[in-house]
Amino acid sequence: MGALAGFVAGARAAAPDLPLVPYRTRLRGWLLPLTRLSDNASFWDAGYPALMLTDTAFLRNPHYHRASDTSATLDYGFMASVTEATAGAVARLADAT
Repeated sequence: MGALAGFVAGARAAAPDLPLVPYRTRLRGWLLPLTRLSDNASFWDAGYPALMLTDTAFLRNPHYHRASDTSATLDYGFMASVTEATAGAVARLADAT
């Protein structure tokens, strides 16, 4: 099982109510340049596999990285679900190695 499939399976098991949209980018993200905005692109460019996790905050949250980006604009329940999903996914990937 590849890293993406393993991560998705572990995340879904750990946080079944969290919506996931797995996407495997092609050509190191050049077909969808928004996927290259994170640190993962430098790993892809160097030939290393890398997973990018995003909640697309910069696309849907008008407060992202602005002065109005305060604790009042955050969804802590969602953040907790993402943390549970990520921890479960990492545990599953670690068990697979």
